[in-house]
Amino acid sequence: MKDTLRLTRELKLRDVEFFLIRRGYNGEKVCHMLLLDFRRPSVLQDFPFLMGIEDEKEFGRSNLIKVIIISEAELDTEIKEELHIIASGFLENKVDCHWLIEYEIAVIDPRDVGMGENILPAISSIMKKHKFLLNLNDIPREKYNFLSQD
Repeated sequence: MKDTLRLTRELKLRDVEFFLIRRGYNGEKVCHMLLLDFRRPSVLQDFPFLMGIEDEKEFGRSNLIKVIIISEAELDTEIKEELHIIASGFLENKVDCHWLIEYEIAVIDPRDVGMGENILPAISSIMKKHKFLLNLNDIPREKYNFLSQD
């Protein structure tokens, strides 16, 4: 029997959630999943693979959410399909929201996550790359004891 993927939420803010994904209960790390809620209408430029296929005048919804999968190496198709199912469980019931998954190859040092206070610096370059600007002061350590850190 293959190990199922297990999510551990490491950060929850109003517009950002960050998860560690492992194989099984305490198995090897597969990747991280970063959800970014842009809180703006989606535009065709958010989906370059649809340019020339979709009508720009009719395209768009009232919100855009990106799911960024961060792994140290290329993931196989089966894992990507499982990750898509996980992400859709969070997002497919949003009535007027476009969402998409993108994959990033990056190393996130395990010392930078898990205990909380180093998560934002560890993912800030990825958020900047996706033009997601998060202007937060350091989150006090005690906030990581709550379900939401904001």
